Amino acid sequence: MGIVINAEDSKTINTEFCQSTVQTFTFIDFEEHDNTPIKRKIDVSLWGEMIPAIGPTLVEAANTNAVVVAKRLKATRYKVVSLRSKNSSSLAVNPPIEAATNLKTWVDSVRETELTHMLRDVPIVNYRDLVYTGNLTTNTVAEMQNPSESGDYWVRGFLQLSEQNQKLHYIGCSNCFSKINVEAGIDYTCVLCNKEAISCLRPIVIMLVTDYTGSMEVVAIQNIAEQILHATPTKISEL
Repeated sequence: MGIVINAEDSKTINTEFCQSTVQTFTFIDFEEHDNTPIKRKIDVSLWGEMIPAIGPTLVEAANTNAVVVAKRLKATRYKVVSLRSKNSSSLAVNPPIEAATNLKTWVDSVRETELTHMLRDVPIVNYRDLVYTGNLTTNTVAEMQNPSESGDYWVRGFLQLSEQNQKLHYIGCSNCFSKINVEAGIDYTCVLCNKEAISCLRPIVIMLVTDYTGSMEVVAIQNIAEQILHATPTKISEL
């Protein structure tokens, strides 16, 4: 996800196997970590039939500083990232999710001259930082049935919805996300976190991760669920 700040003209290049047409767009992303602003820049390249299919959308996004979420990207050594194919890659412009709204608010507060400086001065993200490199320790699904301790784990497998018609939202605490059986907008004291809270819509999506050892359910909530579903809790509840 990022703001499109530059669109290059399409050009023809000679690849290892043939001659190809490519068009490159520069994205900028911004977030604060421990009160420190972090800016990242990445080039996204369109190839062949992707240029007329998606290129005009990204050119318009560059003209309006729109937030673009690109799904199913393939990391390459040419300009860091390329959209894989017309059928498997997709774009969402200004999606109604909190992260996109925050990014749009930030870019609207930035002067055009600062964006120009970012285009010139912010280093490009290395493609190796975007993909699994093989140096991380991965676990099989079977090993995750009884993990030895709590923490972050990497699992490689196929991802799919556990149920196609599952409910994608619930009513939960505004502080700790615990589920509560009341209507949204009710003031109450949460019995789990012991804080004053307001019951509110929370997004949730339950998925299956499958590898050669079996399958396990994983649950995504709040920001992660919003990014997967490309919608806010209110929009999700209307689906």
